[in-house]
Amino acid sequence: MSRHDGGSDEGPSPRILGVVLAGGQSQRMGSDKASLTHPIDARLSWLAHAIEQVSRVTKATIVSGESRNSIGVPFVSDHRSFEGSGPMGGVITTLLWAKKRDYAGCLYLPVDMPLVDHFLLESIIVNAKRIPKTCVVARSTGLDPLLAYYPVTLVDALEISWNRDHRSLRRWLEDQFLVSVLVSREKTSNVNTPKDLHKLRSVR
Repeated sequence: MSRHDGGSDEGPSPRILGVVLAGGQSQRMGSDKASLTHPIDARLSWLAHAIEQVSRVTKATIVSGESRNSIGVPFVSDHRSFEGSGPMGGVITTLLWAKKRDYAGCLYLPVDMPLVDHFLLESIIVNAKRIPKTCVVARSTGLDPLLAYYPVTLVDALEISWNRDHRSLRRWLEDQFLVSVLVSREKTSNVNTPKDLHKLRSVR
């Protein structure tokens, strides 16, 4: 269940935690995607660029994944119950982390979406402020469940789904009331393989 919303009404500002998702193994790329040089700003890695964009629209930022070189933000590894288990485990772990610290929810950006900027993230944040207990999910050709805002109030429902071995975030979201924000497919393309990377560099 969803409704589209591109509005920009201001509302109460919840405490939103920014989360850069960087827990993947980068097996298809053959090297650590987070460490790649950003195609627009060669001074930054993909990870540093993602942190910079998220930090511009949230009160605090963390990285979900194994600790890398110090870059000034906390790294939060998946809880041992969810280690190596994919995106839902990372979302649950970070929502629990945020809940313990009195955040209202988390804004997620995958590290392998290097063209997402803070303007796009702000469109998600605007809707999260208006309806703070509802998922706000980017939609291009379909839902992008990892480019989204999740309120901490839904972490129990996510854990129930996990414990029932229903571990697809996209399928879980299809059963939720949510707000979807229409975004450009080009902006939100995942870059997972050397072929994807070559295509990205050739059009910049």
